Amino acid sequence: MDYLSQVITSTNLIIGIVLTPISIYILCYHSPENQNKNYTYLLIVQNVIGFLTAITQELTSFYALILDKSFLLVFKHLPHFDCTREAIFLSIIVYLSYLNIAFIGGMVIARHTLICTKNGLSRMKAFAIFIILIVGTLPIGVACFITINKEAPNGSLGEWLDRLNISLILVDKTFGALHGTIVSFG
Repeated sequence: MDYLSQVITSTNLIIGIVLTPISIYILCYHSPENQNKNYTYLLIVQNVIGFLTAITQELTSFYALILDKSFLLVFKHLPHFDCTREAIFLSIIVYLSYLNIAFIGGMVIARHTLICTKNGLSRMKAFAIFIILIVGTLPIGVACFITINKEAPNGSLGEWLDRLNISLILVDKTFGALHGTIVSFG
């Protein structure tokens, strides 16, 4: 399972690196002449955000280990643990992932505005869609940082790995981890 996760993450990065410049080139030089430039700019921004997400997810990929009513988040490529830094990385990953998802809805709204309104998609409307998407997903990243910024007790990662008989790629039992408690309101 660990190898599969690494293959998926690496494939995501390779596809992002290869296809993003191609799609931006096509958007800039081979899109229909009558296509709205503001819509094209939003498509380019969406591609760039996807590219940044692919890079961020590869560089700061992590394992989520769940046991009983708590969880550990262990970053693969960061052997020197810093609780604040890793909470910031986690927030950035979550923020960019949700921004990618929200951007699809924003593009649907932009397309609807372009086709179904009399004035079309103006620069101001495109900018408003962009700002609403950026600001609208910001609370998710901030909430992630606020709620998951506790360091796991020393040796807890090693205990979990030994108890569950798990070995992970690029992770040593001495690594630090973020720790959280799973709460159920039901």
